Amino acid sequence: MHAVAAPRQIAPPRPSRLRRAWRHVERSLAVAGAALIVWHLAFGAAEVISPSMSPTLVGAKAGDPNNDWVLYETVSRRVAAPPRGALVLFQNEDGVSIVKRVAGREGERLRLVDGQLEVDGALLPPPAPGVKYVRAGVLRPDPEGPRAYDVAQGAVFLLGDDSKDSWDGRYFGGTPVDELRGRAVAVLWPPARWRWVW
Repeated sequence: MHAVAAPRQIAPPRPSRLRRAWRHVERSLAVAGAALIVWHLAFGAAEVISPSMSPTLVGAKAGDPNNDWVLYETVSRRVAAPPRGALVLFQNEDGVSIVKRVAGREGERLRLVDGQLEVDGALLPPPAPGVKYVRAGVLRPDPEGPRAYDVAQGAVFLLGDDSKDSWDGRYFGGTPVDELRGRAVAVLWPPARWRWVW
């Protein structure tokens, strides 16, 4: 009896260097395209253009090379209102992106007492060292004592950390959550001040 030889396996031809390089380029472009789509749908960057969030964020005027640039995400606001203390972005009536801190949430009663925020009768610690709020606008004093403000449903109340130089909820009241552009995640620029602010 003769042994039958197994059929010889023929290896498929190896792709040329040019073809392998093209596949690498295709995959790299696909990954870059997916990253750009995720960036466009979920993230953004904005320049801090005023000192109203000092000392937390640095800003002077638009285009100042020493201003902070913040990375913000746009997804969490679609799920729930941002928590107290979160730094959020919204556009003012001139279309300029502004960063402020969430001080009050819907249904809460706010007052300013001796430079501190009182929420539903409880005084909160300052959000950053040295922050003292100035009573003005809807939180200005009246003859009976500190004035209260009730945050409307579907809104948040925003304050700047540098209360002396901040156009914030004291003057325009609550901000609807659906008008927020996003929540700040980190300071991107300058590199020396890079940090998480989430």
